[in-house]
Order: sequence, then structure tokens, then C-alpha cells
Amino acid sequence: MNAQASTTLRLPRGIRCNNPGNIRRTTPRTPWQGALPLGEAIRRDAEFEVFETPVKGLRAALRTFITYQDKYGLASVRQWISRWAPDSENDTVAYIRQVATAIRVEPDDEINVHDIDIAGPLLRAVVRHENGDPRPYKRPPHWYADDVYAEALRQAGIVARKPPSLASDPAVQAGAAVGAGTLAQYAPYLPVVKDYIKPDSAVGSVAGVLVLLAVVYLVVKALRKRKVESQ
Repeated sequence: MNAQASTTLRLPRGIRCNNPGNIRRTTPRTPWQGALPLGEAIRRDAEFEVFETPVKGLRAALRTFITYQDKYGLASVRQWISRWAPDSENDTVAYIRQVATAIRVEPDDEINVHDIDIAGPLLRAVVRHENGDPRPYKRPPHWYADDVYAEALRQAGIVARKPPSLASDPAVQAGAAVGAGTLAQYAPYLPVVKDYIKPDSAVGSVAGVLVLLAVVYLVVKALRKRKVESQ
């Protein structure tokens, strides 16, 4: 047996099976994406699922947590982990404490697994707890590189929300409309002011700044007036 094969055999079960959440095989079998055919999976592990790649195993763990929340209404770390890792098989209290600490919440806080800022740290904490310390194997701190976790999150349907476009924001549109109206209202006076501004002089530069400040003041004043009238 070569050294590489020996190292592979010593890896934790979840890592060997590309099933870092240690999901058990069920009867009837859950049709997980990326699970090996039943016969091959049983040859590799008699009880736990075996996946083609770590991404597919991580995705399965995430989809399980999504099911806990969306189907069964579980909404806290204590509820999720108590179902995921019952007392009969695990130190559930320690598991809950470790995961809650990792995602910086209290065990009974209501959280949303569809939030990528929750799901990402949650998944990493579960993988670390299930498979132990990866340092002796010279692996990353949570067994896999960040791009592996990112792809698993994407395949599970958990993605970062894009910030709303300012152009489509009703408040911005209203402000633009008021600003345009204010500028139109005072536009007849601008040529008069322009006659007194000499861009090539220090006085002209100062005057230009003062004109801009005056326009900004008028726009802000008009916005405040509209806000008061709408209340």
C-alpha cells in the first residue's frame, strides 16, 4: 500500500465519502444530486451516502437545512442541530454551542438559512464538527477551500443578493424629479449669474462654487418641503 492510499484511508468518513455532513442513506433512498449509484455507494460505505464530489455532498447538507426551515419551520441553531444530530448519537449540546458561536448568534435566535451570511458559516461549522480538526491532514481550516463552499452554496440556490439599483429606487427617482423641477424653476437666473462669473479668475471659481452650493440648498429645501407635505 502506498503512502497516498494510506493517507486516504485515514481520512474521516465524511471526507472519504465526499459527504462532509455525514448524511445517512435512507430507505427509500433520497435522490440526491451527485450521489453514487446505490451498489457502488454501498460498496464504499454501508450506512452513509457517498457523493461524486465534495460540492455535491456540501449541497446535500445545505438542502437538508433548507428543508428543515421551509418544510418543518425550524428556525434556530438549537432546532436545526437537535434534528440533525440527536442526543442518541451526538453531544448535541456541544454541537449547538459550536455552531451558534461560529455564526455569532444565540442558540435560540431566529435566523434564515437562505441568507448566505448565515448559510456559509453554518455549513463550515457543521463540516468542522462532523469531521474534526483538518490540520493533521494539512487541509484548509474547514476541510475545503472557499471556492468549493461557494459553488455548493450556488448549487443549493443560496446566493448573495445584488444591491438594488439607485436608478430604480423610488426615493431617488422622486429626488431627481424634485431636483430637476427646482433647477428648471431657477434656470432663468443662471445666465445672469454667469455674467458675473469669470472662470479664469479666482473670484470666478469662488463664485461658481457658491452658485453650486445655492442650487444644492434649493434642491434639499424642496425635498424637505415635499416630505412634510406628504406626511
